[in-house]
Amino acid sequence: MTLRPRFFAGQLLTPDDFNQMVDYADHQLRRHHLLLHGAGVVRGLEVRSHTTPGSIVVTAGVAIDPVGRLLSVDADTVVALSSAAATGVVAIGAIERLCDPAPTPGGGMEYRSIETVVEFRVARRAPANFLTLGRIRRGTPTGC
Repeated sequence: MTLRPRFFAGQLLTPDDFNQMVDYADHQLRRHHLLLHGAGVVRGLEVRSHTTPGSIVVTAGVAIDPVGRLLSVDADTVVALSSAAATGVVAIGAIERLCDPAPTPGGGMEYRSIETVVEFRVARRAPANFLTLGRIRRGTPTGC
């Protein structure tokens, strides 16, 4: 069951009320992405070789990750390969972290924002909630 907040005149609103509304909207958007479009690359995000040895390029593009987040990469990105990455995958995912600290009336501190950062990982297999973009074999990228 999903609860959607309902507001009325004169209601005292708390941070939990606003956070519940944001969570509801986020849940619905992720659900839309997954059920109507599915996880995968929407456009771009091609894995290509790079002129610098030990590096690849992931082209600009958009994807939907396995939990429904929209991942947008605005420019081609050079990704360094570790020496252990002779075989494996190139994956894209998002990391969320708290940011923008602010003092609270009680003298404590809370964060005002959650920043979502798109990351590329090169590993034997894609980490949980990351989307595989391509495979690395003997130092050569191949698209999925």
